[in-house]
Amino acid sequence: MIKGTELGRWLDRDLEEVTRLLSFIDPDAGQALGDAILGAKRIFVLGAGRSGLVLEAFAMRLMHIGLTAHVVGAATTPPIGRGDLLIVSSASGSTATVLSAARAARRARARVAALTAGGSTSVSKLADLSVRFRGAKTKALEATSSAMPLGTVFEQASLVFLDALVAHLAARRGVTEEDMRSRHNNLE
Repeated sequence: MIKGTELGRWLDRDLEEVTRLLSFIDPDAGQALGDAILGAKRIFVLGAGRSGLVLEAFAMRLMHIGLTAHVVGAATTPPIGRGDLLIVSSASGSTATVLSAARAARRARARVAALTAGGSTSVSKLADLSVRFRGAKTKALEATSSAMPLGTVFEQASLVFLDALVAHLAARRGVTEEDMRSRHNNLE
């Protein structure tokens, strides 16, 4: 319907950029994140802005596959500790709230995993493992020639990557669509 229109060209460009960014992810890093998630007692997530929204969606899906997941900052979030995993997302790798939470998690002896655009960022140095979206443009850094605004492609690629990771983890755990549906919110 929008093919051949100006909006259709933007959509094609966006999809090409997301696909390119996903192609640069180290598969071993993705596998390591999956293993860390399955090995964790509980999973905590934190990101700022749109990256935070992506991680909230990810936490929901982790819950749907039967894992215990919490969004940092929610009123019901318990303290993090040994055996837990904090997953943070910061394209720049220097978001103050993310760095503060990563430091607190380390002090509590929890593991830290980071999604970031850069290689040697402050957050990746604190993390036990990192998934890098190499070449992603951030709101503060023009790392690519992306036509999309600010960190859009990083955020979208993160969502696609994490949704694929959930599907992979569900398969590894033998979780069916019916199992996931049984854990879906029924107050809507």
